[in-house]
Amino acid sequence: MIRKFLFIVGILILSIISVELALAISGSGTNLDVRIDEGDIALSGDDTGSITDFRAEGSDLPAVLASGENTFFRFTVINLSLDIPIFNSVEELDQDNNTVNSTSPIITGENLTVRTNVSSIVEITSVTVSIWGANKNGATALSGTLSSSGGLYTITLPVNYTYTPGIVNYTITANNAMGISKDNDGTIEVYYNTTLTTLNTASVEYGQNITLTAAYNLTNTTASSGATCNFTAGSITGNLGFSNKLYSGSLNSTNFALGNVAINWNCGKLFYVNRTLNTTFTVTDIAAPSLSNIVHSPNVTITSLDNVTINATATDGFLNTVWIESDYTGAFVNYSNSTGHVSKNGNVFSYIVGYGNLSSGQIVQYRWYANDTTNNVARGTLLNFTIVNRQPDAPTLSSPQDGDYVFYQNATLFSWTSSDADADNITYHFQIANSSLFGDGNLTVNTTLTVPGKIGTATGNYTFTAVNEPESTYYWRVRATDNGTYTSFSPSRSFILTNAAINISTPYYDEVITGGTTTTITVNETLNGAWVKSMDLIISVDGVNSTVVATNTSNNAEATTSYTYSYLVPNVNSTFVILKAIGHNGSLSVNTTSRFQITKDLSLVRTASIDYLCGSRAINAPNSQNNFTLRANLGVLIGYVNVNLTYPNGTVTTLSASANNSDSYANTNYSYEYNYSFNFGPNTGVYVLRGEIRDINYPLSSAVGVERNMTVAANANLDLSQGNFNTIEIKDTCTGEILTSGSSITSTFPEGKYDIIVSTSDRKQTVELFKANLSSSSVEVCNFTDLDESIAAPTNFRAIDQYEVSCNNNLIFTAVNLTYDYSSIISSVLTESAIKLYKCNNVANNTCTWTLVSTNLKSDGNNITGSFTNFSTFMVGEDLSLVQLPSLPTTVITSGSGGIQVGEEPVIIDLLQPGKITFYNNETIMTPIVIKNNGNFTLEDITITAETDSDKLRLSLDTGFINSLSPAEQRELLLTITSLFADPGDHEVRISASIAKPSTVTDSTLFFIDLVSYLENIEGVAEQEMEFLTRLFTQYPECNEFNELSDRAKESFAVADYGKALQFSDAAIQSCKSIVSAEEKTTFNLKKLAELETNQLLLLGGELVVLAFVVVIFYTYYTRRRIRKGRR
Repeated sequence: MIRKFLFIVGILILSIISVELALAISGSGTNLDVRIDEGDIALSGDDTGSITDFRAEGSDLPAVLASGENTFFRFTVINLSLDIPIFNSVEELDQDNNTVNSTSPIITGENLTVRTNVSSIVEITSVTVSIWGANKNGATALSGTLSSSGGLYTITLPVNYTYTPGIVNYTITANNAMGISKDNDGTIEVYYNTTLTTLNTASVEYGQNITLTAAYNLTNTTASSGATCNFTAGSITGNLGFSNKLYSGSLNSTNFALGNVAINWNCGKLFYVNRTLNTTFTVTDIAAPSLSNIVHSPNVTITSLDNVTINATATDGFLNTVWIESDYTGAFVNYSNSTGHVSKNGNVFSYIVGYGNLSSGQIVQYRWYANDTTNNVARGTLLNFTIVNRQPDAPTLSSPQDGDYVFYQNATLFSWTSSDADADNITYHFQIANSSLFGDGNLTVNTTLTVPGKIGTATGNYTFTAVNEPESTYYWRVRATDNGTYTSFSPSRSFILTNAAINISTPYYDEVITGGTTTTITVNETLNGAWVKSMDLIISVDGVNSTVVATNTSNNAEATTSYTYSYLVPNVNSTFVILKAIGHNGSLSVNTTSRFQITKDLSLVRTASIDYLCGSRAINAPNSQNNFTLRANLGVLIGYVNVNLTYPNGTVTTLSASANNSDSYANTNYSYEYNYSFNFGPNTGVYVLRGEIRDINYPLSSAVGVERNMTVAANANLDLSQGNFNTIEIKDTCTGEILTSGSSITSTFPEGKYDIIVSTSDRKQTVELFKANLSSSSVEVCNFTDLDESIAAPTNFRAIDQYEVSCNNNLIFTAVNLTYDYSSIISSVLTESAIKLYKCNNVANNTCTWTLVSTNLKSDGNNITGSFTNFSTFMVGEDLSLVQLPSLPTTVITSGSGGIQVGEEPVIIDLLQPGKITFYNNETIMTPIVIKNNGNFTLEDITITAETDSDKLRLSLDTGFINSLSPAEQRELLLTITSLFADPGDHEVRISASIAKPSTVTDSTLFFIDLVSYLENIEGVAEQEMEFLTRLFTQYPECNEFNELSDRAKESFAVADYGKALQFSDAAIQSCKSIVSAEEKTTFNLKKLAELETNQLLLLGGELVVLAFVVVIFYTYYTRRRIRKGRR
């Protein structure tokens, strides 16, 4: 009973307060399960049957249950200690009242607050905390007593370097009034606070190294070793090593461009605050490039013929330009690598002073320069080299030979040779004396002359003409220098001065002689009596030389000798005859030349004309230069040309030709051109340019003169536009040169008269305004309006195009040309010669009175030009009375076959088929047959034949064989059909083509001939065709373009001209057919057809229906016509 009571009391106490149980249980058995289960207290032991961490105090309580494999139930002793302090909560806070943990550690320099809630049955007497240096109960880093406030115990402690960095242990101990204490162990994470500073320089020269230095210290400046310090500079990353309390590394500045470079620093260590820092440094370029290894080659003996190479090595990270300064041309000149004068090989720069740029004895100075992209300039040392001079050789005399004759009044060439190894200019000292001693008093010639230098032998010449020197023996010699010392004189030679000269006295120079007549050529010896012993004449006509011997016709009484020759002047076109007379005396000779002109009878040559006389501009600005050109055509040689200019004040100046081709005539073409240049002064006005020519028959022939006005005027500001044209062109009125062009023109020209051309985009319509006056103003030159051909045309005229043109009358032009280019519509033109141009001034209600314009038709250029003075509505079309109607329209056919198959590709040959051909019995007609390759392969060896169903029709092809046809190529053959009184009516003609390659295939097609007996049923045939023509044009309105042909057919039928009616109706039908028929055929392929979409098939079906309808109409017409004509 007592035990039960005590148990109940214990249960009540435990239900009221929390107690700590100290329990020790022992027993026997294995796998024991020990539990204490009293209300809020539930403890379990291990399988040995014991629960530790309890203290037995001697109280007995049957509250232990133990069971196992050997189940037992027993009492034990439980001590209920009701006085042990209990820690209800513990907080670790930083100075900002934030919880300290691994993600938010406490940092040195901050304050740590420890706060706990402790309870006990009895009074808590004290609560203390110990911060352990390492382990519990070891060295204490810091301790203190917590103060109590409102049931909480708090202490705030400084965190300093006495703490171990990292995990720090601490113990809070609570003591109560019964002397019982309770410990609560905990940890905090402590980080040492750090600083990061950098010591690197602010800038570094490009190419140099920069040292990166950082100090990673504790806040007490103590260096922190063992940290990891990284950096990122630009795109370069790396780490820094630790030495002497600093972290440092090195970078070369060539890793960076010039300018600022950003560095990001990052230093850290476990349980140390990681620090980052951003700084910059600047890469600069303030050092000039380096110039070294400056040499020239060759570097010893340098001659003027050497190529001297001057080298320098230039280095710089930002090298820009290297140049050399030299005075080898005289003054100092710069030559740089940017202009191509200085070559580059790596860092070695070279400049070559080449042959021809150096002269003997010259001292050449040079200096190298280099700069970089920031314009730091390096200036090299001024250096030099000297060009040595080599003396020329002593001259060697060439001619005249020793003892030769030299004649008075004859120019005698003295020549000699020498050479200079340096190719310097050679100055020769030339002497002629009447004594071999060459004393000063004996010198006849004592002079110097300079010959340009050359490699090898140089020739010197001196021309000596004796006039007053007495006849005697003379001596000559030469010496040389190249601006150094003279060589010795050459050995001297002698010559004998004597008196001899000849002259051609008749015909006189440029005498005009008619071809086919005889003239006497006379040569006189004018000096030295009878020195000449024989005389030769060389007569040259158009480059053909004849040599004859003249006869001595003088007598002893004459002072001089005369030689003559009777010459039959050839009857050739007008030309020059060149005469050369050579007088001989043994091996010596004298000569002279002259010429005369051959002409033809005046009645046999054309009249001279000036075909062109213009300046480069007809209108000129003040103080401008003008070049004048005169071109003339004559029937004989030109005899006289004069070009002069009359000033506005009447002053006349004669111009001198700057160039002409009078010496370049051909004896079949006497076209001459003379060019002149003239500078106008500041005065404005009209100058008169006059050219006059005469041929060599003048005065029997007439002089020809032409005048042109040249205007000098102030500049005008032009502003020209157009309406619905495309281009404006301003043209010089004399030369025809286009001066400027554009859709509009805003420009400055001298004020005056110009030709103006305006044209549409395709140049279909072109208007030329002649001598229009241009001044400073804004002008719309011309306006163009295209019309829809609704204005009624004159009778028997088919309108092709109608349009309106108007131009500004303020331009005061003198005449107008209107050109129409019909190239784009030539397919609708029936006869080009029938094209005419009409104009109308009074359009009203789509009618007007048309006036025929006088025109010039150029069928080779597909254009027609009309001239007039005023503007209106214009019409281009055909005069049907001039239309040439062919007996057979040019038509084409298509064969019905498809061809052969090569793989997936068909070979298609088309025989282009005419419609039914109508012609009369006993006639011959020709029709083209076109064969075309519409496939993708070249067809070879093609044979074409033609046959008919009547033996009275003869068929003939102009060729029956074609070697090959490329894809899309076509060939036109001519088929001749002759009727030998065949039966009237329809006859078949079959054209067949046989192809040998790429595979054998034969294709053929039929067309019909409608053979008409001229008088038999022609009226009925014509009537039938008129009906068909009316139905056809009604069905196809697009054929109304050819209504004129239809109308002419009806008119001819009305006057019983059935032949003409058939011709006009056939032309109209065939022209209509060419419009509604497809221009090209498409090869059908079932596979491709199957791929078409529904809407494409519907469209194709509709086209086939229309085509079938056209075929039915034509077939019905021709069938009915055949029945009515011959088979009814």
